[in-house]
Amino acid sequence: MDLNDWLSLIVCCFCLGYLVRLIFSSPRQNIGWIIVGSAILAITLLMLYFMPSVAGLIGVILWGIFIVIPSLGFFKVNTLIYQQQYGKASQLTAWLCWLHPVDGWLQRTQILKALDLAQKGNLTKAIQILQRYSRSSYHSQVLLYLIKADWKNCLSWFNQSVPKAILLKDPVLINYYLRCLGETGNLNELLQGIDFFRSYLEKHGNKIEQNLSRMYGLAFCGQTSQVRELFKGVLSIYSKQTESFWILTSQMVADKKDTSRQHLLNLRMRQDLILSNAIEWRLCYPPVEPNLVLTQSSRTILFRLKTTVNGENTSKKVTKYTAKKPYITIFLILINLIYFGLEIKQGGSEDINILYNLGGLVPEEVENGQWWRLITANFLHYGWLHLSMNMMGLYFLGHFVELTLGRLRYLIAYLVSGIGSMSLYTLLSLKLEDSGQILVGASAAIMGLVGVLCAVFLRDWLKEKSSITARRLQMILVVIGLQFLFDWTVPEISILSHLLGLGLGFIVGGLLLIK
Repeated sequence: MDLNDWLSLIVCCFCLGYLVRLIFSSPRQNIGWIIVGSAILAITLLMLYFMPSVAGLIGVILWGIFIVIPSLGFFKVNTLIYQQQYGKASQLTAWLCWLHPVDGWLQRTQILKALDLAQKGNLTKAIQILQRYSRSSYHSQVLLYLIKADWKNCLSWFNQSVPKAILLKDPVLINYYLRCLGETGNLNELLQGIDFFRSYLEKHGNKIEQNLSRMYGLAFCGQTSQVRELFKGVLSIYSKQTESFWILTSQMVADKKDTSRQHLLNLRMRQDLILSNAIEWRLCYPPVEPNLVLTQSSRTILFRLKTTVNGENTSKKVTKYTAKKPYITIFLILINLIYFGLEIKQGGSEDINILYNLGGLVPEEVENGQWWRLITANFLHYGWLHLSMNMMGLYFLGHFVELTLGRLRYLIAYLVSGIGSMSLYTLLSLKLEDSGQILVGASAAIMGLVGVLCAVFLRDWLKEKSSITARRLQMILVVIGLQFLFDWTVPEISILSHLLGLGLGFIVGGLLLIK
């Protein structure tokens, strides 16, 4: 396979995976993306038939222009919205709509413009813009109440005009509804709602939407320490003003009313009419005392929320691996690069004779006493694409595993997975008399790291049985499935060595995790 064939295969696999994810998550909200993904897949397949020499290149260009750039752009838009920079978000959305004018983004440009006007004090103009879309958009109607902090009427509107079937299809609307319950003092309904919508938000909402609903429950029930933890973690994307507002809200509930009121008054001095209206509501209608109204079932839900946030805070200590340098991973990458340099110096990395001379795995030669091939084969690669893909995988997976296991145990897991899979591959090849090819690459050792991660996530799930550990375990199993699907479509890849590396990594990882 040449570079164009690889690019075509990658584009087709990405398109199929992308379409499956959209169809099984929120198809109605992503019709435009589904059409774009289907069109790119269809064009790439047609080009493979009529102009195969440029199909991969054209597919990658189309993917970049119509999927990658708009996706990154809209991600930036959402970040600006969370930070309440509505003016910048509106301007960026207007540009991105040239590449993706569907899925409601044209309308969203005007809605963001209205929020920017409301934030700057031009409430009349903002209301005029939002009223244009209020009949066709539930979000616009909610924002009419939000910019005025009119939470009582907002809750009445939810109860009278928003069917539960609509609510269950929109994570953003769910969080607006939950906030309405908290703002109007309906704490039992708030906590029951958080529990009721939890499974839907975990399935269809993003991390921010999931944790925002938890934050509302914790803030209106005075759990300041957990609110702080959420804003240190996933909700850190929000502005400092928003963080301060909700921390002060939780402190008002936790018997710090005078101090919190003074800080809220200071916060109201900022030039943000939406925030000022929210603070005015908070001061006029302070949160109710949870101890006076919560039922036993609501207290149980609150305890579960606190436990979940505390558990995720503990698990973050494992995932915050960017603060330390992955020295062993960098060392392993350097060895692979040195070997690749030797391949280039001796005539080329795609020359089978050179790979053989440098120590590529040939089962018959190992049987004849050249045992070092079990080691050296792990550091040789066939071409730039083979090297770059493996080194990318090694960096990201190795980075995490090294900080999870520690340097020595990580190195043991990597070498045992790589050398062990080469040894078992040799034995099986000789036993089955199927040893007619040379084997090179770090992919077996890297699959061993995937096996180690599987062992880590399985241990965490068995220990905590929390939703976050379950999702991590599901994620790694999906990655394994996609990897072997990819291996099956490319005949040059040794599925057996990958499978052996995965199995050894899982076993070694499980043993190394035993204290």
